[in-house]
Amino acid sequence: ISFPDAAKPGFAQTRFVGRDAEMERLDRVLDDVLKSKGRFAAVTGEAGVGKTRLVEELKAGAFLEGFRFLRGACYEKEGLFYQPFVEVIGQYNQAVGKYDAEWEEKVFGPYGRELARLVPALASRSFVQRLPESVTMPAEEEKLRRFDAVTRFLINVSRIEPLLLLFDDLHWADELSLELVHYLVRNIEKERVLVIGTWRAEEMVQRGRRRHPLEETLHAM
Repeated sequence: ISFPDAAKPGFAQTRFVGRDAEMERLDRVLDDVLKSKGRFAAVTGEAGVGKTRLVEELKAGAFLEGFRFLRGACYEKEGLFYQPFVEVIGQYNQAVGKYDAEWEEKVFGPYGRELARLVPALASRSFVQRLPESVTMPAEEEKLRRFDAVTRFLINVSRIEPLLLLFDDLHWADELSLELVHYLVRNIEKERVLVIGTWRAEEMVQRGRRRHPLEETLHAM
């Protein structure tokens, strides 16, 4: 495992040196999150080093503590914007089924229309259908509105049950997804949200004079 800068609040950092040491550290992170101290941790290494097994062990421990687990994956194929978040929101939408309008309002808040632009299946929910249509805004403001909608939705979920988010293969993430990961992490400091990111160290290759986009994101965090 390699975690972003340990000196920054909300982060943990270590290396693959032993499963017990890693799990002890991640258990402490789970404890922090249950105390409303949102965290981001990265599980990194070369393919086959054991990232998946470690995450599975963490997930098992999180289930025992009552966490909701949601996973979003990134893919090498280009043009899949926001894909890990599309998967996370879609999983939750499928998992919870249909609830009354009061519950839907509590979870989706006023962000239902914006979220439905990412996950069209949300548009069938009665609460979302009663929301006003989103107003067209300049591109940068549209992006910020989307970031805020996704972040507030995930925070709402975490206030019902603690939330473990897994973003797999972030080295393949599009830059909009990475920006949204950054935005999310900056806004969960006092929430019951644990964000786990995985990536392959060998894929973090500099692109010309520019660092890999994921490396730039981690540096900005």
